[in-house]
Amino acid sequence: MRIFKSILAGLIGAAVAVAILIALKYTLFSRPASDIALSVADKPSGGRVAITNENQPVLEDEDIPSLPAENLEAQKALPPLSVSESQPVSQPVPEPVIEPETPPTVALSTQLASQPASGPVEVSPENQMKAGDRALAGGRTDQALLHFQKAVDLAPDNPDAWRGLAMAMLAAEKFNQTIPVYRKILELVPDDKTAKFNLALALARDAKFFEAEKVYLNLLEQQPDSIETRANLAMMYQTQAKLESARRQWQEVIKRVPDYANAHAGLGEVWMDLKDYKAAMYSFAEAAKLQPRNASAWLNLASAAKEAGSGGRAMFALRRALELAPKDIEAWAMLGDISLEIYRVNNDPDRIIEAVAVWKTSLQLDPDEPRLRELVETYGPTAEKFQNQKDNARDKSSE
Repeated sequence: MRIFKSILAGLIGAAVAVAILIALKYTLFSRPASDIALSVADKPSGGRVAITNENQPVLEDEDIPSLPAENLEAQKALPPLSVSESQPVSQPVPEPVIEPETPPTVALSTQLASQPASGPVEVSPENQMKAGDRALAGGRTDQALLHFQKAVDLAPDNPDAWRGLAMAMLAAEKFNQTIPVYRKILELVPDDKTAKFNLALALARDAKFFEAEKVYLNLLEQQPDSIETRANLAMMYQTQAKLESARRQWQEVIKRVPDYANAHAGLGEVWMDLKDYKAAMYSFAEAAKLQPRNASAWLNLASAAKEAGSGGRAMFALRRALELAPKDIEAWAMLGDISLEIYRVNNDPDRIIEAVAVWKTSLQLDPDEPRLRELVETYGPTAEKFQNQKDNARDKSSE
């Protein structure tokens, strides 16, 4: 078994870069606070045991993908989450990522980045913020931090200056330091829902779950239909192994957005941890139906079907997954293991022949698999005997 992160967790750097552009546009043109939102990359609960395609990165303990606070149509197209085969996995805290509601134009970043670094900046909050914008556009995060810090020192009651500072901190990956900054923004603008949302995510990432839950619940009182808030709350509950609470939140998300694949995947993950494998199988089947070209969706379905005792469905899902990710070593290994189980139950020669063949394929991809080598040595002669019998019967029928 392997531990994976959703492919969205790999988008953290790109999302932060987009957030910087939003910050630049915001501070230059005084955009409303609702245009800037902090979120975490898509995948419920993160840190799950599953199989994924070759292009998906391995999940480290500190990485927890979450759901983005972005346009819903874009969310629906995102890949699903990984799932535990049977046991709940202790999960780290979500990695915060910026997801703007409206992406900025490339022209803005190009214009700002092309401006040469100036000499001493006139000491005024506005000029310091503009200088911070230019520094961010040019990738000079240390300078941006200095300029925005000067801006808040000069104008401590200016929420735009604090928002710029928060963006610079995120660009510099100083995630935990954003907590007091968002608190200050809320002190100045108590109804800033985006700042509340970002604060909750930062608190969750810092394992301050009780405080984060209070902020999330307050947001849901104001916006009960907020999908991103419910989804991130569900993921935080999974991080704490509060599985019933997580289940309720995922079901609320699905009730509001029935064709949201990530929500079905998140619910399936909860069912796996609750050891209701049949329910998990149905949830993952829905996710796979909504994302038929995603290997992880089929592999998660295969894991749940295997645990639910549905070998046929598991093999079907694995074959679909391998069509999409033909170099997934463990997918081949799992297919062999399921074929072996069916052979043991039904004494079906075709299944042991297939099992040995797929184990050999897995060993070709990764020779350092002693368990598979032992299985090939144990069942290889049996598979060869059955194959010879089939070949002889075919030869006689053709005479």
